[in-house]
Amino acid sequence: MPDPLNVVIDISHHNGNVDLAKAKEDGILGVIQTATQGQTFKDPTYERNRQKANQAGLLWGWDWKRWPEASPTFP
Repeated sequence: MPDPLNVVIDISHHNGNVDLAKAKEDGILGVIQTATQGQTFKDPTYERNRQKANQAGLLWGWDWKRWPEASPTFP
């Protein structure tokens, strides 16, 4: 089995102040950032990390974490 290739990182406010320029230097190509959780929480690091990823030339994506017990219309 080939060695795994880690080129995308998944980050959120739990990771603190992430050095995305250093991540780029280390071979990371893209970032997935938590944008929201549940129905009301907005990740306070989202916009800052989006700007830092853009400045570092990293690909950018986001996710929305949703739980059935917190979301009455969860399909």
